[in-house]
Amino acid sequence: MAGDRLYNVLFRFNELRNAVAHGDRIDLVEDSLERLLGTYRLMIPDAVTEGIEIAEVAAGICGFMADGPTPRELVGSFKGLKDIVEQLDGASPAPSGSRGSTPTN
Repeated sequence: MAGDRLYNVLFRFNELRNAVAHGDRIDLVEDSLERLLGTYRLMIPDAVTEGIEIAEVAAGICGFMADGPTPRELVGSFKGLKDIVEQLDGASPAPSGSRGSTPTN
């Protein structure tokens, strides 16, 4: 169930927070991080967690609660928009000096 997956990932996130806040040994912090990432992958099966930032995990949890999009889906959308803008920009270049200028009477 979605509620169980959300509970589990929030529980693991809090465990990691506690490990950091209480100054646990680095191996315990890393273990907490690995447990969080494992639970995150169960919550979002297509999530790529290698090299993931904690902020991306937090954004993924928010996306899950809102029923999408995940951070990777957002990145894909922005890349698609960037590609379109670059194609449009390259297809009809503005005359030299026309950007930022205003017409005069």
